[in-house]
Amino acid sequence: MAKEANNPKLKEAFESHLEETKGQKEKLDRVFALLNIKHGNTKCLAMEGLIEEGKDLIDENATPEVKDAGLIAAAQKIEHYEISGYGTVVHYAEKLGHKEIHQLLSEILNEEKRKQTQSLMIWRKKQSIRKQWHNRQCSFKVNDLE
Repeated sequence: MAKEANNPKLKEAFESHLEETKGQKEKLDRVFALLNIKHGNTKCLAMEGLIEEGKDLIDENATPEVKDAGLIAAAQKIEHYEISGYGTVVHYAEKLGHKEIHQLLSEILNEEKRKQTQSLMIWRKKQSIRKQWHNRQCSFKVNDLE
């Protein structure tokens, strides 16, 4: 997604999320170790579907702004799915008294929430700038006619 983003801040957000994901994997490895569970490469079909949906968007013939909006929408769907999953396991860890696991999973959950908010803020800021520019153009045209 980072390669396909047109907005530099969006590209940067996707790239930093990838780095953050690597740290999250380390935390998850620690969680599995604490639970004495070997984890494999189990595929999540729902996540695969969300990723595929994002890939389909990349192939669309759209303006850079529309493509960025679509990438943000695809990322939001993924973030919502992750937040839902992490929110659930954070609750379970708390109820089961796994303090360290609760802490590790809470950190991941908070990171995901920050990323979700960050991508929304990038989009809203861009739309705000566009609206201001449009208002100036409209104002200029009206003033030009006077």
